[in-house]
Amino acid sequence: CPTFSEELKEWYKQVAARKSYVGRGREYWTESARAVGLVNTPNGIRFSEDKDLDSKSTSFNSRSNGNGHASSPYASSPSYTPSITGSVLSPSITAGGDLVRPEDKNIATDYIFVLMSQLRPCLLSPSDRVGYRNGLSLGMPGLECKHCGGDRGGYGAGRFFRSSPSSQSKNENISQIYKHVMDCIACSSEIKVALESTKQQHAEQSESLKRGWKKIFFEKISARLNEHCKGLEKEKPKSENR
Repeated sequence: CPTFSEELKEWYKQVAARKSYVGRGREYWTESARAVGLVNTPNGIRFSEDKDLDSKSTSFNSRSNGNGHASSPYASSPSYTPSITGSVLSPSITAGGDLVRPEDKNIATDYIFVLMSQLRPCLLSPSDRVGYRNGLSLGMPGLECKHCGGDRGGYGAGRFFRSSPSSQSKNENISQIYKHVMDCIACSSEIKVALESTKQQHAEQSESLKRGWKKIFFEKISARLNEHCKGLEKEKPKSENR
């Protein structure tokens, strides 16, 4: 492209040459492109007008919709406009994470409640030991996206390892989780809309809650995480524990 600078072209070459430490680099981008309707044509990559594109694709890693049929993470879904807090915190949005429980609604903002409901327990694996995680111990308890299992994207995207409740509750960590969930192609648009809606009310709700609510909430999450991961460790084959 004549409008691309030489500097940008060189940067692209460097990025394209990188290897994915998780092993899903090119596959991730292929899935993402198909999910939004991009197809190869004689004239280059174009958006397809074929609404049944996902059902015809043989290589896209679709997930089951619960009825035994595969469905694309970006398949059309009913419009969702939460009108009351109850609808935003419905089981379809918050269930399945194993760490956040219904009784936690009263001690955290809706935003934190919904966000942390999108995570489930996991253990640090060899493929997670990249970057700052190099020094972390194998089997360390962590949190992973319940929608993609941390498999979408390289460098351990979607898996989060923090050593204490205070580090879990930091705004930086919360922002990283939020960014992943909003970018995750396996997460439904219903959940993303709920997150956007509750995030707008987060500051106001935070002021109305009991002082220290964040500490209390994340200590509960941390305790449940450690307890749950003890069970995960016991379930692992002996060869993996060595």
